[in-house]
Amino acid sequence: MSVFRLALTIAAFSLCLQAVPAIGDWQTRCEGDRCQLITEILGDDKKVQAGLLVHNTDAENAKTKKAKNQREIVIVMLPLGIHIPAGVTVQIDKTKPFKAELVDCRVDEGCRAAFDFTSEMQSLMKGGRQISFAVIDARNKRKVTFNFSLMKFTDAYKEFTEKARTANE
Repeated sequence: MSVFRLALTIAAFSLCLQAVPAIGDWQTRCEGDRCQLITEILGDDKKVQAGLLVHNTDAENAKTKKAKNQREIVIVMLPLGIHIPAGVTVQIDKTKPFKAELVDCRVDEGCRAAFDFTSEMQSLMKGGRQISFAVIDARNKRKVTFNFSLMKFTDAYKEFTEKARTANE
């Protein structure tokens, strides 16, 4: 299944999750056998400006103990008004930037981009201080960067994997 289709499915699912207490800026939310690890950037008006989530995409394989087939993706939720051809650039601390796949933009939900949460990405995020997503504002062509703290990510990710495993048993 493509990252695009997975992200669409996950976005619909993310609205119905039950939350557990946060670790730093990160919170695990679960419903049934699916869990997500989420953090958000709030504006001065306390509305969500951008969100970042890690999601296990294959709960069925976890149930059948085929853990090696499980896959996780990272989805960033961004406001409308980004210059789509420029895409979404991701950077963890001072590492080499890369592009996330732009999934879609919807009037009521904003834009979403995604990338696979590989073991390399896990290591970078666990050892990092900040993950940044840069886009170009379509109105004025200026770069806008959304910075998410990675402080406490390692502890939160550990809790997330434990909750996801428990949910799949």
